[in-house]
Amino acid sequence: TTTTTTTTTTAGGGQQHDHSLQSSSSLLLSLWGVLVLGVGDSMGAIIGTKYGRTKWGRGRSVEGSLAMWISTLLCCWLLTGKPYLVMVTMVTGLEAHTSQIDNLVLPLAGAILLL
Repeated sequence: TTTTTTTTTTAGGGQQHDHSLQSSSSLLLSLWGVLVLGVGDSMGAIIGTKYGRTKWGRGRSVEGSLAMWISTLLCCWLLTGKPYLVMVTMVTGLEAHTSQIDNLVLPLAGAILLL
């Protein structure tokens, strides 16, 4: 993981550091819990409840899992410019096969895969 720091010299001779340029993986790591639960899991629940017909995993719907997968991929791509396809696919599959502990497991699994 690399972080780019830009140093600028001000008119008074002091230096300002711009730490806003973070690597994509560290940005994703810092936002992963909110992303996977707040966006992915929520979209999966909404779409799965309304349109879910085909069941798989622990009573999850294929339609809900697909909504989670697409929304999480899209957010990863918008934030970092990379889709993180393998990680999002693994976490989506894990979500379909966990019951009440997914709020703990999904952020941890994604963080482990990012590290």
